[in-house]
Amino acid sequence: MKDVKEYVPGQFCWAELGTKDTSVAKKFYSSLFGWTSKENDMGGGTIYTIFQLEGKDIVGLYSLDAQLPTPPGWLQYVNVKNADKTANRVKELGGSVLLPPMEIPDVGKFALFKDTTNAVIGVWQSGKHIGAQMFGEPGAMVWNELVTPDVQKAEEFYTRVFDWTTEKVKMERFTDMRFKVGDKGGAGMLPTPPEAKGLPPIWTIYFAVEDCDKTADKVKSLGGKIMRPPEDIPKIGRFAIFEDPQDAMFAVIKPLPM
Repeated sequence: MKDVKEYVPGQFCWAELGTKDTSVAKKFYSSLFGWTSKENDMGGGTIYTIFQLEGKDIVGLYSLDAQLPTPPGWLQYVNVKNADKTANRVKELGGSVLLPPMEIPDVGKFALFKDTTNAVIGVWQSGKHIGAQMFGEPGAMVWNELVTPDVQKAEEFYTRVFDWTTEKVKMERFTDMRFKVGDKGGAGMLPTPPEAKGLPPIWTIYFAVEDCDKTADKVKSLGGKIMRPPEDIPKIGRFAIFEDPQDAMFAVIKPLPM
């Protein structure tokens, strides 16, 4: 969708990258996906950058405090009707509120949580800013997937926080779980694979691309790392997982035609 006007509650609607050196991130992602950037002065010397594609808001970028141990990474946000009620629900279900609902006047309200398996996720109650204005197109967010060692606990949490339903899909090595918003796929969940034992639970963002293999070559040429080389997923598409030059993980996929 090239011109998204709104998101329904339960849909992933926005993502932002927190990193130590925003100038390095701008150079990498602009070169990789063709994004342009628009800087917004938030006051107090804080700059929030919005990456755009064809003039449409795609994702955000902000600077992490270089003195703190917080690692660079992508935060992903789910649209909700009421961030305060969602925060209360998270606490009732055993999750943790990392950042209580905070309002950006006229723009929207957001909050950050840890689920019951310790994966971090955000919610967005939209005002004038709905989130990403493009979705599923090359260079834009297309999918979000949780990797966690306890899929049962995570399923119980998310289906009660966001009213998601689930659908299980048998893969070669494991069963993939799809979270659904109404009758549409909203996100995925996988058990932590044996080779990644000890990896903290994490939500991974996927961007759509025209060619997964060419994107992998470009990531390497720009100083990123290939965590999982291009691989086909039967009936879904070809994907790969990378780290950018500052070690923030992300994935890309060339979806098969619907």
